Amino acid sequence: MIVVGVNIHHQLLIYGGPLMSRNYRLNHYTAHWGGSEHVVDGQQMDGELQLFHYHIQYKDWAEAIMHENGVAVV
Repeated sequence: MIVVGVNIHHQLLIYGGPLMSRNYRLNHYTAHWGGSEHVVDGQQMDGELQLFHYHIQYKDWAEAIMHENGVAVV
């Protein structure tokens, strides 16, 4: 697994869908290879990418993880 932090000047926002009107900022992402961490229809994939976002009302990831709706992982 590799973890890559994203500079605040390059952090993208996600919103809508199940996130409703809440805006979440990309904080970091992880890449898994040699087998995914999760399965789809019972099958493990060759790799997986996870994008970790935090709600923009919080100053950073550390503060956001302390709240129920503070983070969104895609």
